[in-house]
Amino acid sequence: MSMPPSVMLPIREVSRVTGVNAVTLRAWERRYGLITPHRTGKGHRLYTEENVQQIQDILTWLGRGVAVGQVKELLHAPQPVDE
Repeated sequence: MSMPPSVMLPIREVSRVTGVNAVTLRAWERRYGLITPHRTGKGHRLYTEENVQQIQDILTWLGRGVAVGQVKELLHAPQPVDE
């Protein structure tokens, strides 16, 4: 999914695009600090394309059997390049 840099998506749209429900996205933000969406003046979450990519990366790690509590350190670790 590619969108202009200025486009930000509400949580319901990110949930639809990624297949991750809104409750889970909120938990990943609050409990695990995995994603940090922008907030509107009224506190609504808005996600950038970078946030959506982070969610895809989280799903990849979870799919490999990594516990959600261990994903944060992996997201920020340098990744080996497949040659």
